[in-house]
Amino acid sequence: MTTPQDEQLLNSFFQAARQQEIADDGFSDRVMQRLPATQQLHPVNSRRALRLSRIWTCGCWLLALGLFFAFNGWSSLLAALKLFVQTAPSQINFTALLTCMALVPVLLIGEVLRHERNMHWH
Repeated sequence: MTTPQDEQLLNSFFQAARQQEIADDGFSDRVMQRLPATQQLHPVNSRRALRLSRIWTCGCWLLALGLFFAFNGWSSLLAALKLFVQTAPSQINFTALLTCMALVPVLLIGEVLRHERNMHWH
């Protein structure tokens, strides 16, 4: 968690480094000049990119589902689940499992509260 005081301390710490020039024979300036201008995507291009992204995602999901059914994924999944259920009681430390299951919601709630508190700072 970063507080405004931490930000101020970091800024003062790095202030001298920001003002220091490193001799690179103009390399940094040449690189900066060759970079493309930072412009927002044209709305038409961003809509097109979004549409292509959605089509690509849908195609990948369809391919994955097709391969799942083509290679009889259900039977493999059920066999793995059956094996897990048969061997799990002898290999699982249920005390540790229950501790982890109780700890996850506590950590999740803590993270949500931390995020909310940070949102009020900004």
